[in-house]
Amino acid sequence: MAGIWTIGYGHTPAAGASSVTAGMVIGDKAAERILQNDLAKFEARVEQLVKVPLTDNQFAVLVSFDFNTGALHKSTLLRKLNKGDYAAVPGELAIQKMGAISCLNGFESLASSNPSVYMSSV
Repeated sequence: MAGIWTIGYGHTPAAGASSVTAGMVIGDKAAERILQNDLAKFEARVEQLVKVPLTDNQFAVLVSFDFNTGALHKSTLLRKLNKGDYAAVPGELAIQKMGAISCLNGFESLASSNPSVYMSSV
C-alpha cells in the first residue's frame, strides 16, 4: 500500500469521490465530511457482507478493518465469521497485522488493538 496518497483521516482515492493528490491540503471540516462519507460506505459494506449478528464493538472493528484494507469482501475473516466462528476473528485480525499492510504504522497499532476491542463485547 506504500505510495498511495491519503488525506484527512486516511481517505484514499479508492474509498470514493474525493481524489487525493501530492501536496493537497484540506481543513478540519472537509476532513470530517470526507470521513463521514467514507464511513457510511464501509458501514454499508459490513451490513451487506456480514450474515451473522454483531455487537456494536464487533461491527466497529469490521468497519475499521474494511476502511483500512478494503478487503473484507475477500477475507478469510469474513468467511469464518459468516459460518458463525466469532472466535476466529481476533486471530484473523492478527494475521492481517503480520501481512503486507502492517508496514503502515497507523494500521499496525489499529490491528493490534482491534482483536481486544472485538472480544470486549462478547
